[in-house]
Amino acid sequence: MNGLRRRDFVAATSAAVVSSFALPRAMAAGLQNENRFSLLLLGDTHFDRIEHHDLNWMKTDFAKSISQVEIYSRLTKDTLPNLLGAAKASLRQADPPTAFALHVGDLVQGICGNKELAKRHCLEGWEFFKRADPGVPLLMTKGNHDVTGPGSVKAYNEVLLQKTAQELGRDKLDRSSYFFKQGDSLFAVFDAYDRTAIDWLEEVVRETQFRRLFVLLHMPVVPYTARANWRVYHQQQDAERRERLVNLLGRYQAIVLCGHLHKYSLLVRRCRTGKFVQLAISSVLKDSIANREMTLSNVSDYGPELADLEPTFSPDTLDTRRQTLSDEKPFVEHFQLAHNSGYAILSVTDDDVRAEIHSGADDEKPWKTVSLTNLLA
Repeated sequence: MNGLRRRDFVAATSAAVVSSFALPRAMAAGLQNENRFSLLLLGDTHFDRIEHHDLNWMKTDFAKSISQVEIYSRLTKDTLPNLLGAAKASLRQADPPTAFALHVGDLVQGICGNKELAKRHCLEGWEFFKRADPGVPLLMTKGNHDVTGPGSVKAYNEVLLQKTAQELGRDKLDRSSYFFKQGDSLFAVFDAYDRTAIDWLEEVVRETQFRRLFVLLHMPVVPYTARANWRVYHQQQDAERRERLVNLLGRYQAIVLCGHLHKYSLLVRRCRTGKFVQLAISSVLKDSIANREMTLSNVSDYGPELADLEPTFSPDTLDTRRQTLSDEKPFVEHFQLAHNSGYAILSVTDDDVRAEIHSGADDEKPWKTVSLTNLLA
């Protein structure tokens, strides 16, 4: 197990099962039935402020990212508060009541230049979201931007991971993959950048009783845009890990929540053990609400032709990306893709998991509503 002795791994995981099993009291507040709840889903918010970056260092090491920092700093000031305000308004109307909020990663932009700036970046980013006062605990998974740049990994562990532990009512989290239960639903927060995370997930589902499985991770399991190489366990040396992950998700008919590609997508992926549904959300409001229309909406749209959506992206990997999409095509049973950004409200009941997708900072009726349970039926 990649240098980790199985005896030590099982012992560590078993301890995590015991300590993470109970529902945090704060998350149960206001719920008459722990199996009936709603949750807020956010992704790729890229909180940023210019003063959080050593621009002289960036000019040498990350010159191409300076324009991104400028854009995300502006969006943080001008549009992100409106989105969070709209999400809060939707939460107040959610039925069943909302238990918590999930963030699929890249909460912050990162690339600060040193540990001190990175810690300030993470701390002010977290406080920014908490000041928006969603009224429920905020839980997140690791995104690549959260841990990019000198000192960023320590800043993530010491600030964002520690804040997440506090939201769960725990003193600390021993690793960046963790889980919790809401009623009989198991939420596994999967570190897409930890090659041993599949070992951890297999142990968690083996040691935990649950009815539904939700898996939260930053990178998608199934690619859905031209950037087909931006998926978890994409490298050839991780093919066995990927197969284990896909079949675990299918065995438990998991609901996978992800982001990373700054697009809305909904798909169903079949495998030899069953099938799972993958919902991707983006909260990056770069353009106007004129982006609401579905780009692709039929399963026949899924395949190597997706690579043509970004003809200038990474020409040297085009053949590999087209092959990846071609390999996945026979297993995809449902597919939607849109250049839509906003947030989602998931409502969980005994019989259904329903996703309301909200476009932009519009706090009125959802742009799209879909039963994730029906897609798996």
